[in-house]
Amino acid sequence: MKKLNLLLLASVFLFSGCISKPSANDENKPVLPPLLIAQNGDGDVTIEWESETGYAYTIYYQVSADADWKVLRKASRVSGTGERLAVYDRVSPSRPPRRYRILAEKKM
Repeated sequence: MKKLNLLLLASVFLFSGCISKPSANDENKPVLPPLLIAQNGDGDVTIEWESETGYAYTIYYQVSADADWKVLRKASRVSGTGERLAVYDRVSPSRPPRRYRILAEKKM
Protein backbone atom coordinates (compact mmCIF):
# COMPACT_ATOMS: atom_id res chain seq x y z
CA MET A 1 0.00 0.00 0.00
CA LYS A 2 2.88 2.35 0.82
CA LYS A 3 4.39 1.76 -2.66
CA LEU A 4 1.03 2.49 -4.32
CA ASN A 5 0.68 5.80 -2.43
CA LEU A 6 4.22 6.78 -3.38
CA LEU A 7 3.54 5.91 -7.03
CA LEU A 8 0.34 7.99 -7.01
CA LEU A 9 2.15 10.92 -5.43
CA ALA A 10 4.94 10.69 -8.04
CA SER A 11 2.34 10.56 -10.84
CA VAL A 12 0.52 13.64 -9.55
CA PHE A 13 3.81 15.53 -9.21
CA LEU A 14 4.91 14.50 -12.70
CA PHE A 15 1.68 15.55 -14.38
CA SER A 16 1.25 18.75 -12.39
CA GLY A 17 4.82 19.71 -13.30
CA CYS A 18 3.95 19.48 -17.00
CA ILE A 19 1.35 22.24 -16.78
CA SER A 20 2.54 25.75 -16.16
CA LYS A 21 0.97 29.16 -16.28
CA PRO A 22 2.83 32.44 -16.47
CA SER A 23 3.26 34.23 -13.15
CA ALA A 24 3.52 37.98 -12.66
CA ASN A 25 7.29 37.69 -13.13
CA ASP A 26 6.89 35.79 -16.40
CA GLU A 27 4.45 38.09 -18.24
CA ASN A 28 6.72 38.45 -21.26
CA LYS A 29 7.67 34.80 -21.42
CA PRO A 30 5.41 32.33 -23.21
CA VAL A 31 4.32 29.11 -21.63
CA LEU A 32 6.37 26.57 -23.54
CA PRO A 33 4.05 24.13 -25.24
CA PRO A 34 4.52 20.39 -24.99
CA LEU A 35 5.98 18.79 -28.09
CA LEU A 36 4.08 15.99 -29.77
CA ILE A 37 6.70 13.75 -31.38
CA ALA A 38 6.12 10.74 -33.60
CA GLN A 39 8.66 8.68 -35.52
CA ASN A 40 7.82 6.02 -38.08
CA GLY A 41 9.89 2.95 -38.91
CA ASP A 42 11.61 4.74 -41.82
CA GLY A 43 13.07 7.38 -39.50
CA ASP A 44 10.70 10.21 -40.41
CA VAL A 45 10.02 12.32 -37.30
CA THR A 46 7.09 14.72 -36.95
CA ILE A 47 7.30 17.37 -34.22
CA GLU A 48 4.16 19.40 -33.48
CA TRP A 49 3.25 22.10 -30.96
CA GLU A 50 0.61 24.76 -30.33
CA SER A 51 2.03 28.17 -31.17
CA GLU A 52 1.19 31.72 -30.08
CA THR A 53 1.26 34.74 -32.33
CA GLY A 54 4.06 37.16 -31.57
CA TYR A 55 6.58 34.43 -30.75
CA ALA A 56 9.32 32.68 -32.72
CA TYR A 57 10.06 29.04 -31.89
CA THR A 58 13.29 27.11 -32.27
CA ILE A 59 13.51 23.33 -31.94
CA TYR A 60 16.75 21.84 -30.62
CA TYR A 61 17.81 18.20 -30.73
CA GLN A 62 20.27 16.06 -28.85
CA VAL A 63 21.66 12.72 -30.04
CA SER A 64 22.36 11.45 -26.50
CA ALA A 65 21.81 12.68 -22.95
CA ASP A 66 25.38 13.97 -22.63
CA ALA A 67 25.64 15.55 -26.11
CA ASP A 68 25.34 19.26 -26.87
CA TRP A 69 21.95 20.60 -28.01
CA LYS A 70 21.91 21.59 -31.70
CA VAL A 71 19.41 23.68 -33.63
CA LEU A 72 17.21 21.67 -35.96
CA ARG A 73 17.89 23.62 -39.17
CA LYS A 74 14.35 23.27 -40.44
CA ALA A 75 12.99 24.72 -37.20
CA SER A 76 14.92 27.88 -36.42
CA ARG A 77 12.81 30.90 -35.46
CA VAL A 78 9.52 29.54 -36.79
CA SER A 79 6.87 32.26 -36.45
CA GLY A 80 3.91 31.43 -34.24
CA THR A 81 0.51 31.65 -35.88
CA GLY A 82 -1.82 30.83 -33.00
CA GLU A 83 -2.30 27.40 -34.58
CA ARG A 84 -0.61 24.01 -34.30
CA LEU A 85 2.71 23.97 -36.16
CA ALA A 86 4.73 21.01 -37.40
CA VAL A 87 8.31 20.45 -38.49
CA TYR A 88 9.94 17.31 -39.75
CA ASP A 89 13.24 15.59 -39.13
CA ARG A 90 14.81 12.47 -40.56
CA VAL A 91 16.80 10.09 -38.36
CA SER A 92 18.31 6.86 -39.61
CA PRO A 93 16.33 3.93 -38.15
CA SER A 94 19.66 2.31 -37.20
CA ARG A 95 20.56 5.25 -34.89
CA PRO A 96 19.14 5.92 -31.43
CA PRO A 97 16.16 8.30 -31.31
CA ARG A 98 16.93 11.98 -30.82
CA ARG A 99 15.71 14.10 -27.93
CA TYR A 100 13.97 17.38 -28.75
CA ARG A 101 13.15 20.60 -26.90
CA ILE A 102 11.57 23.90 -27.83
CA LEU A 103 12.48 27.48 -26.94
CA ALA A 104 10.35 30.54 -27.67
CA GLU A 105 11.32 34.17 -28.09
CA LYS A 106 9.03 37.17 -28.10
CA LYS A 107 9.24 38.84 -31.52
CA MET A 108 10.11 42.52 -31.52
